[in-house]
Amino acid sequence: MPRNDHPAYGNHIKQTLVPCLICDKAVVYYARTTQTLAAASYLSIRSTYPSNFDGNIYNAIICDDCLDKSIQRNKVLINL
Repeated sequence: MPRNDHPAYGNHIKQTLVPCLICDKAVVYYARTTQTLAAASYLSIRSTYPSNFDGNIYNAIICDDCLDKSIQRNKVLINL
């Protein structure tokens, strides 16, 4: 069962997440002291019932190339 105290949960995202969720390409930060990503975005994934991960929130990074491809393939919807 997923645990909320996993290192990738919450404020630990900068220290533990570097590759893109989809392609595993390394994602870089603009500076060591910032959480601003270069050509990538943070994702927050919330699980709901009846998922086995129900009630958990996960953080991930997706590079701009993968996000663009996912949008074009209608795998990701844009909220306007």
